[in-house]
Amino acid sequence: TYNGGAGNDVFVVSASDNPNNIHGNGGRDTAIIVGDEGMALNMAKAGLTIAQGGRGYAYIVGGGHSSVFIKGGSGGSTLIGGAGNDVLVGGTGRNNIIGGSGKAVIYAGPKGDAIMASAGGSIIHAGAGVDRIYGGAGHDAIEAGHGDAVIDGGAGINLVTLHGKYGDYAINRTDTGYTVADKVAGRDGTLTLSRIQKLNFADISAVDLEQPNAMPVADALRVNQAGNAFDRAHPQLISAASILANDQRLNSQGNLRIASVGDAQGGSVSLTEPGDVLFTPDPRFTGIASFKYGLVDSAGNPAASVVDLQTGELAPLRATVTLLTPDVPDDPLTAQQWYLSDINVLPVWKDYTGKGVRIGQFEPGGEFSTAPEIFDIRHPDLAPNVDQSWLQAQGQTLPALASDHATMVAGVMVAAKNALGGVGIAHEATLGGHYLSNNGADLTGLGKMLGYDIANHSWGLRNDFAVSNLQGGLVNNASALMTNAQYAADNGRGGLGTVIVTSGGNKRATGGSAQGSLINNNRFSIQVGAINAQGDLSTLESGSAPFSSPGASLLLSAPGSNVWSTSYKLETERGSTFGDDYSAMKGTSFAAPIVSGVIALMLQANPNLGYRDVQQILAVSARKVEDGATQWNDNGARNWNGGGMHASHDYGFGNVDARAAVRLAESWMTQSTADNLMFISASSGVLGQVVGAGESIAPKLEMPAGLNIEHVEIDFDAQVGRLGDLVVRLISPNGTQSLLLDRAGKVPLATPGASDADVGSTQEGAFKYTFMSTHAWGEDLAGDWTLQVTNTANGLPVTLNNWSLRLFGADATGNDSYFYTDEFADSVKRQAQRAVLDDGSGRNTINAAAVSGDVSVDLSTGTAMIGGVALTVNNAQAIHNLLSGDGNDTLIAGPSDSLLNGGRGTNTLVGGAGKDVFVVHRRGGGLDTLVNFDPARAEVINLVGFKGKTFSDLRLAQQEADVLVELGDGQNLLLKNQLTAAIGASHFKFQTTFVAPVVLTETPTVDPTPLTPDIAQDPPGTVTLNGGAEGVRLSTDATGQFVASLSGKVYSHDSEASNVFVVARQEGVSNYNNALRGFRQGADKIDLSQTGITDFSALSISKVNRSTINNIALVHGVEISTGTADPDSTVKLLYLDALEVSQLSASDFIFAPPEALPNVIPMAERLPVAEYLLGTPSGDFSTEDVFTGEQAGGSAAFAQQYQADALVQAMAMFAPQDAAALTFMPMEPRSVHPVLVASAA
Repeated sequence: TYNGGAGNDVFVVSASDNPNNIHGNGGRDTAIIVGDEGMALNMAKAGLTIAQGGRGYAYIVGGGHSSVFIKGGSGGSTLIGGAGNDVLVGGTGRNNIIGGSGKAVIYAGPKGDAIMASAGGSIIHAGAGVDRIYGGAGHDAIEAGHGDAVIDGGAGINLVTLHGKYGDYAINRTDTGYTVADKVAGRDGTLTLSRIQKLNFADISAVDLEQPNAMPVADALRVNQAGNAFDRAHPQLISAASILANDQRLNSQGNLRIASVGDAQGGSVSLTEPGDVLFTPDPRFTGIASFKYGLVDSAGNPAASVVDLQTGELAPLRATVTLLTPDVPDDPLTAQQWYLSDINVLPVWKDYTGKGVRIGQFEPGGEFSTAPEIFDIRHPDLAPNVDQSWLQAQGQTLPALASDHATMVAGVMVAAKNALGGVGIAHEATLGGHYLSNNGADLTGLGKMLGYDIANHSWGLRNDFAVSNLQGGLVNNASALMTNAQYAADNGRGGLGTVIVTSGGNKRATGGSAQGSLINNNRFSIQVGAINAQGDLSTLESGSAPFSSPGASLLLSAPGSNVWSTSYKLETERGSTFGDDYSAMKGTSFAAPIVSGVIALMLQANPNLGYRDVQQILAVSARKVEDGATQWNDNGARNWNGGGMHASHDYGFGNVDARAAVRLAESWMTQSTADNLMFISASSGVLGQVVGAGESIAPKLEMPAGLNIEHVEIDFDAQVGRLGDLVVRLISPNGTQSLLLDRAGKVPLATPGASDADVGSTQEGAFKYTFMSTHAWGEDLAGDWTLQVTNTANGLPVTLNNWSLRLFGADATGNDSYFYTDEFADSVKRQAQRAVLDDGSGRNTINAAAVSGDVSVDLSTGTAMIGGVALTVNNAQAIHNLLSGDGNDTLIAGPSDSLLNGGRGTNTLVGGAGKDVFVVHRRGGGLDTLVNFDPARAEVINLVGFKGKTFSDLRLAQQEADVLVELGDGQNLLLKNQLTAAIGASHFKFQTTFVAPVVLTETPTVDPTPLTPDIAQDPPGTVTLNGGAEGVRLSTDATGQFVASLSGKVYSHDSEASNVFVVARQEGVSNYNNALRGFRQGADKIDLSQTGITDFSALSISKVNRSTINNIALVHGVEISTGTADPDSTVKLLYLDALEVSQLSASDFIFAPPEALPNVIPMAERLPVAEYLLGTPSGDFSTEDVFTGEQAGGSAAFAQQYQADALVQAMAMFAPQDAAALTFMPMEPRSVHPVLVASAA
């Protein structure tokens, strides 16, 4: 006998128990049936609320008016509800489930159940088996499971919910209703429906099956009516039958026909007399062509209508027809990836796919994650591009859980081109994932940025301005994060710099700012805004209110809504599904990976680009976004389409253009890294200016000439009464305005929730923050810079204590590059003076590589045409280098030495009186005609992209007065008025990627202060390592930022595609003191032949962390030593920065032959020289702050306790508390790498 009390009791019962002896006696009581034998149980009689069957057959009846929860077991069951609101869950055996007289939520089991709805109406979830479902007298809602099902709705109005879009199903009428068959295997199966009135789909709800209206379904077609593949050059006739074949006829009458066509993309569209469709392509369009159509049935019934329940907007359904040309991948979701056309990536994929480029993804888990999560490495669209070196390095630490957000971000970047799902922007790049904890307690993964070509961050701080990035030399969590970003930008990719991409944030609707997160708002990163897709209710393409956070720190933007990508699907044991393998999302989280993907294409095209080059190219090539709600302003530059660059606080310099960016990357002539970055700074000193309510102040700082600006940093130190009261602008000498702070936290006007009473952020007290702006890009800096600080009319008092200004960029040498893009025509329409180029001095370049149309430039006459628009070149003798893009171009040199680079198309390159360099890019079927090429002057033709080719691979033939050079793959070079006998190997230079001759590139002077010391330069192809490393340098730079760097001689990769790094033999030392950054696994070799080492087994390769701050390993890599059991006999040969042990194998080395010199023998330890520049801290020390240096394998490790005040989520990162000041105190080094300690003074 079981007697419960007044509380909540649990009874474990079996068939041997008499159900009449179970008495709950109040509370919420539970019975769990155990054993192999069945049991019958009346819950009302036993006083139970919850019951669960066991391994035997269970017969469980609710039996009363109270609500009950009943679950079957593994042995099969009959579950019967009562008169309450019940939950009935089938077990893993077969189940008969009857709803009873009340209402019920019913879940089928996995093996196929018979289900009868309750009389009052039920919500029924089908399972994985073949279910038979019968509705009752009420209204029932039924959700499909994985298995097939027969569903009779019974009386009432009944609805079936499916998981896919309405076009994913074959819906056919029957005598008694409909069959609905899912075209996606393993999702909803085939449903046989009767007495069902409405269907819900993922993209539209409450489709009425009784109305006489059909539903057009989107088409992705590859052939025209004649069965020929679509092309971009000829009109295409498309049969109506091929378009209408998959439409949902539902309850329509007779045959369907196309009623209208329109909204063509990439051409024009019309209906023919017989009712077919004629599409005429625009040959200039390089995206995915499409149009939309409406339909009508033979009775004149139009298509079904759709209504937006939020706005009340009504529209007849239309569908999109996508015309897939052979250059469009076969992946089925490609037609829905609208942003592929928007970013102009298709023409790039002919040559570049991101192959060989490594991307690191740095992500927190989902908001409610309880353990580390990364992207789904098993997803069929991601598995082919998982970075194997990263995977091997994870070992036992690989997170077991997958994040849906991380999986989607990953797919945008690297989803494979494999006829599954969608395709990533860089679909042959590789990806490694690094987890960041939600509460900010574990950010160790950020130290891995250094080892990647690109680091993608689709996350940020939850609270704007929560963490100050104005550290003033303090060593705390914030400075550690900034130092890590700087080290990656300074040292990643062998000193070229890891390219860091960050999201601008999604908080526009709540007054958010892209400036608000120190992770994203810094000059080392490319901060990306999001562009909304244009909504169209008729095709169920949802528009959305603007969400992307504005800010002067944005460099550019990318599509960020309706982004289709890989996703993560969860399945329950009973056969229900949450999520999908692919889904569409919005957010700057998905705009950033689009830019990361484009950068991967750029780096494949030109791996020699510095991280600053990448930033510059993206800024120059970005297109203006057509948005009437944003304000575009031209800055004070003079080298972009004849004048200043357009910029917006909503979109930066505009929408990313993959084709334009890659074309510029291919032909880029300079290299901008941390090593040649210049800066000039000024500070106001103590001001103490009070800004009262409704008042404004405008202090100025005068800056000298000498710099072409890229980034501007503004240190702002104030005492604020309320942060939301402030508007802060920086105004350059040219009048360019950067809005730094705009009523932080105040909901913008015309946004839901906006009101005059909203004061915005109530943050008060000391406010120290470093703002960053890109808006003055390309300007010179001479003149007064104004900081305008305005307090709102009812604002609390503000005191500006001081402010400082730092301008970063390239040395102004007078050697200018003038960039022209496809926006030149629009620019000239707005400002006619842009059609004149006037530069009287320096060695200057016209770079029209981003132009898709024809370009002609004649430096002998000063006349030019850029994409059909005239350009007058005054002082043409000051222009030396000419570069063009995809058109059929004519470039004519002037009297001085020139470089002529025609890009793609059919080009004519005409030499001048100087010694010219002609550049020809590999492209199938291309033709370049060279006029005035002079072999006698030792002129050279650079053949770019001809990896592995030599002069002997070329075929030269005399054609009358000319020489035809066959380059292969149908590409030819015609040398006018030349003889084959005069052409030899010395006239050709074969390059994997374009590297401009040094004499034709800018040579900056070193006048402003460089941020980092000079790095050793080595001859091409072979680099000899002969010591000189001096450990790790820890300092503050001239900006006050904490800096970690490798000290002494650091060896790096040169511009060649591959290098051999020769380790020079050193006698009598135990440490060769060699430090190398930028080693490329699989491309480079380490030559140990001089050391006498003959075999890989003689080496010891170990992972070392050389500088760790707040658990973030800033400086880390692998150390290669001689492998010996006796530590006194070990010789340290080489340190490889940023590598993992898994990235090295025997194939990466060249060993000595067996008869080589004796192996290296150590004699004495040679200690490095350690140098430390001490920052000047401010603030008080706390006895709780601990800064320790601990010797661990010769590493310098620092740790500091800190707390986090908010969770991490995608685009919502932690806000750690500020820490007290800490100072470095040098000690005598005791090993290869110095050990540091610090103490409160």
